[in-house]
Amino acid sequence: MKTIMKMGLVVALLITTSATSFAQKFGYINTAEVFTLMPEKDSADIKVQALQQELMEQLEAMEVELNKKYDEFQKNQATYSDAVKELKTQEFADMQQRYQSLQQTARTQLEQAQAELYNPLIEKIQQAIEKVSKSNGYTMVFNLAAESLAYYDKAAMADLMPLIKKELNLKEPTAATTAPADSTATN
Repeated sequence: MKTIMKMGLVVALLITTSATSFAQKFGYINTAEVFTLMPEKDSADIKVQALQQELMEQLEAMEVELNKKYDEFQKNQATYSDAVKELKTQEFADMQQRYQSLQQTARTQLEQAQAELYNPLIEKIQQAIEKVSKSNGYTMVFNLAAESLAYYDKAAMADLMPLIKKELNLKEPTAATTAPADSTATN
């Protein structure tokens, strides 16, 4: 009987020890929210918006020229010979092609600028998450900004936002900095 009790005690001790050694801590963070709190984001936004404005102005200038050529062609096509019509049609098609090419180039330049300016911030956030997670013993941290979780029990997990804010020395935005953006800006 004593042997059975000793074995039962050993099994219970092993179960308790193994359960404790496999205990996992889970946390969550919304990286999009952290990103908006980073002061470096504002200067990056200004640079991206300036480039976007510059590219839009180039596209608008070319579009005006394209519309002018089209209107001129529509207005005068009855007076053109077949050879001139064909030449003007080809000229207009070439101009449309250049416009589409400029659109694609502008899109690519804007994406590259965003990556160049925002990726260091994203990496900084990731490094802070890794540091905080390791130093606080978290096995897994879910990014709520990804919206790929089908279910999670928020009560069973820890919100790492306060720790990440502390790690990155971030402050909550003041009322003056959370005012809506100028609605006269074009996208």
